[in-house]
Amino acid sequence: MRLVLASVVALLLMLPGRASTAELEAARQPIEALYAVLVDCLKNADTLGLEGRRAMIAPAVATTYDLPFMAEKILGRHWRTLGEEDRARWTRTFGGLTVATYAERMTGFTGQVFEVLRVEPSQRGTAVVYSQVVTPNEEPIAINYRMRPDGDSWRIIDVYLNGTVSELALRRSEYAAVLQRDGFDQLVASIDEKITAGQMAGETLPASRKN
Repeated sequence: MRLVLASVVALLLMLPGRASTAELEAARQPIEALYAVLVDCLKNADTLGLEGRRAMIAPAVATTYDLPFMAEKILGRHWRTLGEEDRARWTRTFGGLTVATYAERMTGFTGQVFEVLRVEPSQRGTAVVYSQVVTPNEEPIAINYRMRPDGDSWRIIDVYLNGTVSELALRRSEYAAVLQRDGFDQLVASIDEKITAGQMAGETLPASRKN
């Protein structure tokens, strides 16, 4: 895991120079927009159903996450062995995984509040948006996002689960073992199968606790 974390840090250090204070504040807007969609899904979970929640969340994920960047970094050196068709295939699968995980966890509104707390500058022009999900009578869940500029907006390039655990590092470590043992096609097939079956909620991207 140390080697994986070091690799992720090295990749992030390759990103460009530090943003201004005004630019940094803009990094909170995509997270606030994403959270508004998630709360809407929670409040209408039963009416929407799983497929409806996926349909509602998918555009928010597409505009908020830098899916191509994350998909590449998660595969690490294996990305270089893929042709353009398989790269596109993997990026679609990773995007579907992200959408499915959110959708499966948006099972009902119990008073959850999604709070964006602050934005701080980080390495090479990135910013970290600190947030938490507060559910009545439960401990708040810290979820922080590393963002990088993308034109006039910002996009997520990593999610820190419980405030500190890098999703990039977790998935890179997990999938490296699968790639080594079973190969790329089997990795994609196994994830696609879980998405179709609605079995992604046990994965590593908690937007809220599942009831």
